[in-house]
Parts: sequence; structure tokens; C-alpha cells
Amino acid sequence: MEGRPAMKGHFLKQNWANLLFVGALAAVLVLGGLGAWLFPRAVNAYENRYAVQLPAFSPAAYGSGDFQDDLESALADQLPKASALKKLYHLGTRGYTYGLLSPLSAAHPTAYFEFYGLNLVHGDRLVYDPLDPAEVLPRLDPRIARIQAAMAQNPGTEFFLYYIEKDTDLNFETGGRLGAWEYLSDRLDLPTAKFAVDTPAEFFRDFYKTDHHWNASGSYRAYGELLDLLGCPDSPLEPLETVTPDGVLHGSKAAACGADQLGEAMTVFRFGFPAMTVTLDGQPAADYGNQGGPLSYSAVYGGDNGEVLLDAGKSGPNLLILGESYDNAVLKLLACHFGRVYAVDLRYYAALTGQDFSLSGYIQAHDIDQVLFMGNIDYFTLNDFAWES
Repeated sequence: MEGRPAMKGHFLKQNWANLLFVGALAAVLVLGGLGAWLFPRAVNAYENRYAVQLPAFSPAAYGSGDFQDDLESALADQLPKASALKKLYHLGTRGYTYGLLSPLSAAHPTAYFEFYGLNLVHGDRLVYDPLDPAEVLPRLDPRIARIQAAMAQNPGTEFFLYYIEKDTDLNFETGGRLGAWEYLSDRLDLPTAKFAVDTPAEFFRDFYKTDHHWNASGSYRAYGELLDLLGCPDSPLEPLETVTPDGVLHGSKAAACGADQLGEAMTVFRFGFPAMTVTLDGQPAADYGNQGGPLSYSAVYGGDNGEVLLDAGKSGPNLLILGESYDNAVLKLLACHFGRVYAVDLRYYAALTGQDFSLSGYIQAHDIDQVLFMGNIDYFTLNDFAWES
């Protein structure tokens, strides 16, 4: 493949640089951990509370996983500058990616993007490699079992599933398909629908060139499909205008591998939203999305909060969405049609709200009428999105 020999030395240099950086950070963490063990602090002065102490080890606690969870909480409190060190690590590794590898993405694009599991299509579109059905589909079984258990435990609640196909679901060369939605819908007795990507042309129409999320066309299509799936009789809101904010979008695919020469305009639909109260991770907020600053999917549509609550004062069923970042673009739209709309991202819920998540408990506590499981293949296979009953 063109460019691969020329890149080898650069990748080796990157690996050595990252090893040195991570090694230095590990040394700081080890010393900090030793200090936390020998001289634990009693108070978290920043949050004005007692600090979490290091747990006592026992085989039973280790076997149940309680020791590991308690240790993680304690280290977050006891390690000096723990949050700052995490931020420094992410900034440093991203800085290495941009500084050392970015020039190679233009000089040797084919080999460069292949290294990251991406393909450069039509000169400016980044497409992930397709997934292998034989490897991926069996990983859906644990999530299917959790959904079936949730339905059995909450017989008075309606459950729905919306699966989002993307580039990993379609082999652009052979036309082969992952078939994850078919696998899920065949095994679950609940209303399901999918955001279908049947051809490369459909994918290019509804997704950004450099980001893995929907563009304005894709998110608006999903909004209409969700109203149909959820049995909402309302017609979708019509966009008032189409605008293109200033700036260039360097989406998640480009940013993750330092390909800063790839960018695109970000066209957005504007709607006449009614007044609504917004609560993010338990705290009142002025709005969800429309954050300003550098152009990005999260700045325009809303970030990945642990919990989002939107209330437009409308009568109707209360909706809980268990999902991930794809739902950010449709939450305010759906809030115009339901009583209260709750969205929970289990990757962040416990950390940002300070509470463990129980699906049955949440349904009862918030008078939930409808639960929507919504996401792409990652949502239905990764443990980060699994919930307790």
C-alpha cells in the first residue's frame, strides 16, 4: 500500500514519545498512590466533604467487584490533582497525534487512514471499515437478555428500540450488511425500527463527511421515524430556516487521527422551539446545545451528559431514552411532543449525577410511560451502556 514504508519511522517515533509521556505520568500516579496509602487525607476541601478512604482488601470484596469500585472512588479523592492529571494525559496524547502524525495524513492518506481503520472516499469523506457479522452479532445476546428482563419487570411500561445503521453496518465494496437490527428485532417482542443505511449514497446523504454523527438531513429523518415508532400522532416540526454557522467542522473521525486538513461546512436546521425547562445532570441549565465556541456536533446539538431532562410543559407520556450521543440532535425536537423527556447516557450517569442507575427504580421515580433503547452497534454491544435492573 502506497506510503507505508515512509510512515513506519514516524509511527515508531510516536510510540516512543507516547511511552515516555505515559511513563512519566505513571510515575506520578505511583508516587501519588503511595502518598495516598501512607498519608490519606481526611477531607476533600474542594467539595467541602469527607474524602473517600482506601478500602480494606478481602477476597470476598475483590470477588464481588466492590473492592475495585471503592478503590477507584478513593483514588479519585486521594490522588493529588487526579482530575488535572487525567486532563493532562488526554491533552498530551492528542497533542502528539496532531503534532507528529497530522502531516502524514496529507502525504500518505491511504496508508495513514488504514492505520486508524478508516477509508478516505471521494477525497474528503472518512468511512470506517465494516464489521464482521460472525464476530459482532453474538455480542448482542447479553443486551437482548437485559431488555427482556426490563420488560418483564415493568409490565406497565411501553418499550421501543431504534437501531442506527452507519458505515460499519454496510460493506461499501461488496454490499454486504451487518444485520444487527434484524438480529435484535427477531429476538425481541417490542416495536422496533432502524435508521437504515442501505447504500453508500444514503450514508453520504445523512452523515457528516468527517464525523460519525448524523448531519441535519439525517437527524431530521430520525426525528420523523422516531415519532412514528413511538406512536406519536403529531406531525414533525418544520424547519424555519437552514443556516451554516461560521467556521469549519473537523469532525470526530478527522480529529481522532489528527487529519486537520479535512473539514466541512456544518449546515443546521433552525426550529421554533417552545419554551422549555432544561436540567443537565441534576442542575438547571439555560439551554441544551447552542453553546457557541469552536464548531462541533456537541456545541450545536448538546453534549454527552449523564442525564438530560427537557420539559416543554406539554401533556403526554413521559419518555425515557437510554442512548448515546446520536440522540443529542433529536432531544429538543422530541420534547415538543411528550410530557417530560429524559435522556440517560450510562457512560456518564453515575459520575456526573453521583447516583447509581437502576432502570426499574428510575421508571418508578420519574413516572416513565415509555422507554426507548436507541443507538448504533456500539450502544448495543459495549458494557459501558449496560444497566442494572
